[in-house]
Amino acid sequence: MSPEELIDQVNDKESFVKFLDLYISDCQTAEKMERENPEKYQWGGANNWQNSSKSCFLESASVYLMKGPHRHEGIDLNWKDLAVFLYFGKIYE
Repeated sequence: MSPEELIDQVNDKESFVKFLDLYISDCQTAEKMERENPEKYQWGGANNWQNSSKSCFLESASVYLMKGPHRHEGIDLNWKDLAVFLYFGKIYE
């Protein structure tokens, strides 16, 4: 199953963690594919990963929360939990 297929099943912490595990694995697989064949992926990432730098990844992810056609309306988020989640991505080894 791909992250894209699993995302609609995320509805609690347990399903989020399951999605996150698959998401990380998908990213690691894409990074390996790109290292092994950089010429093939110079104009687009493996497994549809388009943002290889952290800043581009975060900028693109933020589109989901901004006004516009890709924004998801009516979402009830715990903003502190999301902030801590992103912060741990920076500091945790």
